[in-house]
Amino acid sequence: MDKFLKGYFYNPTRGNLKIKEVMEEMLSYMKEKPEKFYDIIVGCDSSSGEKFNFPVAVVILRVGEGGRFFLKKINYPPSLRKKFSNWKMRVLEEVLLSCELALFLRENFEKKIKSESNAFDKKPEGGRENWVFSRGGNREAESRPPEPQGSGELSEASPKGKRQPKAGEAKQPFNYQLRYIHADIGEHGQTRDMIKEVTGLIRGNGFEPKIKPESYVASTVADRYS
Repeated sequence: MDKFLKGYFYNPTRGNLKIKEVMEEMLSYMKEKPEKFYDIIVGCDSSSGEKFNFPVAVVILRVGEGGRFFLKKINYPPSLRKKFSNWKMRVLEEVLLSCELALFLRENFEKKIKSESNAFDKKPEGGRENWVFSRGGNREAESRPPEPQGSGELSEASPKGKRQPKAGEAKQPFNYQLRYIHADIGEHGQTRDMIKEVTGLIRGNGFEPKIKPESYVASTVADRYS
């Protein structure tokens, strides 16, 4: 995990950021429009030149409105040149780095999210409805009915049979998921022989895989900096 704790991630707007600052930026982005759904995705690519590096990207999408990305290049010493001269070893390293970063974010970003819950989980004031957003797409409403909608915003109907939080379970103030890892492999080309191995590795770490042409975080965002 030192690969991500040390050094900096890059964002075109914010410049160089420590991983703690990356999570703070992601949270600030969600705070701008907390009613929206957010998709957090991790992916990695690699270079095959004289110096091997692995750009790992985390993308936060505000679904339907674009998003932001943060990228860190992982560099390895020349002593590993022989290992990574093998393209299969590079592909496996891409996936392992993606899983490592995604697992770190799943644990630590969720802690930051939970720390924000008190600011959102309040009693309604002034007759307004208080929505509480949760990780994974579930939305729970307090007892008051929704306000009339007339500006083209999403309208919420009163949920029927909504799930009540279990005892001791904290409500989540944002509606987001960290579910997918994008792998730079596909049905076409030599990487097709690794699909079963790579997707199994991702699922074994608790995430869902996406491959080309859907794995744009790896094949487009990270690839741009490889």
